[in-house]
Amino acid sequence: EREIRDFVKTPFFRVMAQIQAEEKEFTGEFRAVEGSKYFNSPLLYKENGFQEKTSALHLISELAGTIPAIGDDGTWSRQKTDADLPQLLAEVVQVDKKKEKKNPPLLFNLAELQNECSKNFKISPDETLKFTQELYEKKMVTYPRTDARVLSAAVAK
Repeated sequence: EREIRDFVKTPFFRVMAQIQAEEKEFTGEFRAVEGSKYFNSPLLYKENGFQEKTSALHLISELAGTIPAIGDDGTWSRQKTDADLPQLLAEVVQVDKKKEKKNPPLLFNLAELQNECSKNFKISPDETLKFTQELYEKKMVTYPRTDARVLSAAVAK
């Protein structure tokens, strides 16, 4: 609880690219790897983001060979010049594929359900409890007044 309260948001800036290869489009993300100019650089926030926007823009301008034009949404495009710039080339050095097991979110407890219903649907806590109780009586939800956030194996079957 204390860690959550003391958490301070740290903004950082990632450099991403939309890449087309063999009629497929995917998103590439800059990462500072061993041997790169930015590896262990104090300009970085972790290995895939910059602490300052100017540092990210500097990398983009180095890669693009021109100063980027930044849109209102934070995306950039190369500025138009008299001579049309050729498409930038990128080399895929490594492809990592992995299966991730993502656990489902925890169940609501009554207090969280009441908060969400109040915030999103403007339903009072009493009404939420009443609706939840009705659903429980129809065997559509588990007992609403418990603080259990996971189902036991017996209940899950």
